Amino acid sequence: MCLLRLLRSAAAGLLGLAGTSGWAADNPVADPAEWGMEDRISAEEFGALMALYEAAGQPADWGWAPDAYPWPGVTISGFQSVFDTELEMWCVARLGVVTSLDRTGRAIGASIPPEIGNLRSILRLFLRSSGLTGSMPEEIGQLTQLRELTLNSNLLTGPIPDSIGNLTNLTTLGLGTNQLSGPIPDSMGNLLLLETLTLNNNRLSGSLPESIGNLAQLGQLQLSQNLLTGALPDGLGNLTRLVVLDLSLNDFEGPLPGWIGNLTNLTSLSLNGNLLNGPLPAELGELAALHSLFLHNNQFTGSIPSALGQLSQLRGLNLSANRIGGSIPPSLGQLTELQQLTLFNNNLTGSIPASLGSLSKLQRMQVYMNNLSGEIPSTLGDLVELRQLLLYRNGLSGPVPASLGNLNQLGILDLRQNRLTGTLPATLKAIPALVTLDVRFNCLDVTSGGSNEMLLQEIVGQGTTAMWIPQSQCEILMTDYGEWILQFGLPAAERDPERDPDFDGMSNFLEFALGYHPGRSEEQNNPFLSVENGFLVMTVNKPAYEAGGLRYVVEYSPGLSIGSWTTEGTTVLADTLGLLRVRYEGDLLAPGPERGFLRLRVETTVP
Repeated sequence: MCLLRLLRSAAAGLLGLAGTSGWAADNPVADPAEWGMEDRISAEEFGALMALYEAAGQPADWGWAPDAYPWPGVTISGFQSVFDTELEMWCVARLGVVTSLDRTGRAIGASIPPEIGNLRSILRLFLRSSGLTGSMPEEIGQLTQLRELTLNSNLLTGPIPDSIGNLTNLTTLGLGTNQLSGPIPDSMGNLLLLETLTLNNNRLSGSLPESIGNLAQLGQLQLSQNLLTGALPDGLGNLTRLVVLDLSLNDFEGPLPGWIGNLTNLTSLSLNGNLLNGPLPAELGELAALHSLFLHNNQFTGSIPSALGQLSQLRGLNLSANRIGGSIPPSLGQLTELQQLTLFNNNLTGSIPASLGSLSKLQRMQVYMNNLSGEIPSTLGDLVELRQLLLYRNGLSGPVPASLGNLNQLGILDLRQNRLTGTLPATLKAIPALVTLDVRFNCLDVTSGGSNEMLLQEIVGQGTTAMWIPQSQCEILMTDYGEWILQFGLPAAERDPERDPDFDGMSNFLEFALGYHPGRSEEQNNPFLSVENGFLVMTVNKPAYEAGGLRYVVEYSPGLSIGSWTTEGTTVLADTLGLLRVRYEGDLLAPGPERGFLRLRVETTVP
């Protein structure tokens, strides 16, 4: 090494470059502490670092001058120097190797140079939020000592290279929030030491490889917001160390298998926003460590398993926007840590269990748009932490419990479109946090000047937005547009059917047809499309009143061209007060046209 030092010193002197490399010919006894990065690692590794530096445009704030040391974000290990007493100069006893490179947030703004593959001893490579572009080089598979690779939050495109499977020492692989596409390579199943895998928020497609089940050490698997399809592979049931499993916002289909009960270390399970169907497996009740269970926006059927009541650590339960029927199991009242109960837009029947009053930490209870009946249990008044109680669009009857006045944290109480009767309890005006109270379309006696209307006026005087109709709505009457529009107190100029006083893009006429409030843009359940067993289905949530003089027509078109819309080939699955479901009988999965469209047309039947 001393001979190498002498040669490099002489060359530097001849070229007039003394001092640029740290091997200065005019200072042979220079302290090694003054040597630069170029003197401490191999030419290959130095070249790899310089390739990245040059790709970034050689930014001055990096502090990566060749004769400088240390370099910010670069860690080297193993470098040793020795003083040769015979030559009276410092020598390199052993070159160091780069073991860590961290340029997180440094705005590289270029592709990863293939020379990165020369950092063969690197253990940690962190290039998160660095503006990386282009594809991942195959050479990244040469970093076989790598333990942690984090490239999240960049602009990387193209496929994940198959060579990623060579990184058999990886414990952390983060490629989330990029624009990666193509399939997840089967070779990823070679990463037997992997503990964290984040590929979320990309454009990955195809099915999840069965080899994913080889990753027995995996604790976090995050694949949300991709284009992944197919059934959940049975190999997932082998990942018994999983703590977080997030497959949300993909196109996975088929049932949720019973092997889910094997994952007993799970604290978070997110499968929402897929096409999963069939009944919920009772094995979910075996996930005793679970804190959050998000299965909403799928096509699950059957009933809510009573075994969910065993999840004593559960904080959040969301089963909304499925096709789950049956009753709410009383066992859910055992979930004493629960803070959010979200069951809206299903086909739930029966009464609200009184046992839910035991959920002392509950903050949000959202069970609207179901077919629940019976009275609102007075035990809900024990939910002292409740912020939202949304029970609208059900068939609840009986009085509004006076105990709801105990809910001092309650901000929104929405009971509209039920069959509630009697007098509103005066205790409601004692709720200090109440912002919105909606009791429209019930059987409440809200006659002009009556006690209910006076109470509601008093609540409004306290700053709460209270909505009601100044007459009994117990009977479902034929309501025409003229009657409907008067109840909202709009100025005369804003009552025309074509006007849009709340600027939400929907005319008053459409708001009437769909049961919305014409003067306030609010959370709405617009008509939506789904694919059910290969057939296109439109679901329309109609108002709870009979909108007089209207006809709802769902039409199909293969290509949106003028004159192509037709009702031929459509079948009405349900047409009741509050619900319209229509299916197009053409099989979209069969060979033939790749596209199909359904639209809702609302037409008048009277002049």
